[in-house]
Amino acid sequence: MNSYGNMMDSAEFISRLMKTIEANAFDQNSKLVNTWRKVVGSVKNYGERLTAHTQVVDIKNGVLLVETDHSSWNQILQLNSRYIIKGMNMYAPELEVRSLAFKARGSEAKLFDSYEEALEKSRAASQKKMENDEKSISEFYEKLESSKAQEKPENSEISSEPVKIEGELAEKLERLRNTMLTSNENK
Repeated sequence: MNSYGNMMDSAEFISRLMKTIEANAFDQNSKLVNTWRKVVGSVKNYGERLTAHTQVVDIKNGVLLVETDHSSWNQILQLNSRYIIKGMNMYAPELEVRSLAFKARGSEAKLFDSYEEALEKSRAASQKKMENDEKSISEFYEKLESSKAQEKPENSEISSEPVKIEGELAEKLERLRNTMLTSNENK
C-alpha cells in the first residue's frame, strides 16, 4: 500500500524496492570505503600516502580487491595485509574480509569471471583437451598398425605350437618347476 492507503501498482513497488536495494548497497559501499580509509590511513609510516594511492574496488567472498597506481603500493599493502585485514574486521565485521587482492589502475582485472565467461573458458579447454586426446589416440593406433605390418609378413602364419627349450636353460627351468612343486606339496 502507498501512503494514501491504496494498493500500489507493480511499477511503484519495483521502484521502491530498487531504491531500497540501491540505498543498502550504497550504505555498504560507503562503509567499506570509509573503513578502508580509516584503517589504511593508520598504517605506520605510510598511512596518508597509501590512502592517496589506493582505492577499494570490490569485495566478494571475503576477498577485498584494491586498485593501486603503482606496484610498489601493492608491496606495502601486502606487507601490512594482516594489520589491514584485522582493522577492516574490527571496524566492519559484517564485510568478513579474509584476504586482499591487488590490481593496477586501469587494468581490467576483476575478482571473478561472470558465469558465462567461466563456462565458455571451461568448454573451450575441454574441447581442446578432447581434440588433443583424439589426436594422440589416432597416432597411437597408426603406429601400432604400422609396427604390426612391419613385424608380420602378409602371407605368414603364426605358429600355435609351444616353443621347445633345450640345453642349460631347459635344465634350470625344470629345477625351478620341481622346487615350486615340492614347496607347494610341503604346505
